[in-house]
Amino acid sequence: MNKEPVYRVLVVDDEDRLRQVVRRVLEPQGYLMFEAPEGRTGMELVEREKPDLVLVDLMMPVMDGMEFIAEAKRAHPDLICVVITGYATLEKAVEAMKQGADDFLAKPFKPQELTLVVDRAMKKVRTVMDMALERSRTLLLVETMTNGVLVVDTESRVALMNPALRSFMDLGDNDPLGMPLAEILPCPEVRDALLEILAGGRRPGRIECAPPPHSSCKPLQMQVDCLPFLDSRGNMVGAVAVFDDVSALKALDELKSEYISTVAHEIASPLSSVLSQLQILTKGMAGGPLNPGQAQLVDRVRERVQGIISLSKDLLDLSKIEA
Repeated sequence: MNKEPVYRVLVVDDEDRLRQVVRRVLEPQGYLMFEAPEGRTGMELVEREKPDLVLVDLMMPVMDGMEFIAEAKRAHPDLICVVITGYATLEKAVEAMKQGADDFLAKPFKPQELTLVVDRAMKKVRTVMDMALERSRTLLLVETMTNGVLVVDTESRVALMNPALRSFMDLGDNDPLGMPLAEILPCPEVRDALLEILAGGRRPGRIECAPPPHSSCKPLQMQVDCLPFLDSRGNMVGAVAVFDDVSALKALDELKSEYISTVAHEIASPLSSVLSQLQILTKGMAGGPLNPGQAQLVDRVRERVQGIISLSKDLLDLSKIEA
């Protein structure tokens, strides 16, 4: 069974008594507690201990609660912050929420009120953790794919490019994030398809392209699927292209076509000679006319040979069609 994770709670308040009260209420519930007497020390603990929830006072020395929330949210947008303060006016609450606070608790408060607010905040923490886990899984999947993956935003700038595609494009360790699509993608067919999707045009079918070869890689043949990238409400937030390296399949297909063509030629040439010899026999030009039994046997052989010659011609036609 999976054990419930130990959640980390940071209390940032200049009142030592309040920090002790919060610790006595929350620690028995299984929370791992950290304390800071003012905002600057609180920020150091945020960076070092990575808390899941921060309870922060508004009026503190060195760095007040508003400054703390603003700086903490800039560094960690998913951090859940609850304001605890004796200045529980509507204006203060609204201002704290604008800075990014997730909830508000007025001093003095009862243990039950603290527990209620923390439980409510922990639901957000678990939701954020689940979303982060899902993002991590998705990113790991994309990063380890052998197919190249490219995601562009609505302004046709690169939002994601996985290592496989960077290798195909010979980018090395260069970070293409934020770069215009036209500067990073050497396949005009794919660029045009992505731009058409972003402009609200039709979804193109599978595209074939051949990126320019580079020193560390032989020429590539790619098949690319381009799709719109939609959010949960169905609004377009970008476009995605998935690159499949079909170079080996193309080479194998060329070998197959070459083999079929060679075999068809090798079959047709000697069989044509055999057919000529059979015609000589039928005309009686090799030792006199044939008796009825011999003529019937030669006719059967000629029909079989003509069938094989016809098959070889079909194979040659197939090879030409594939080419």
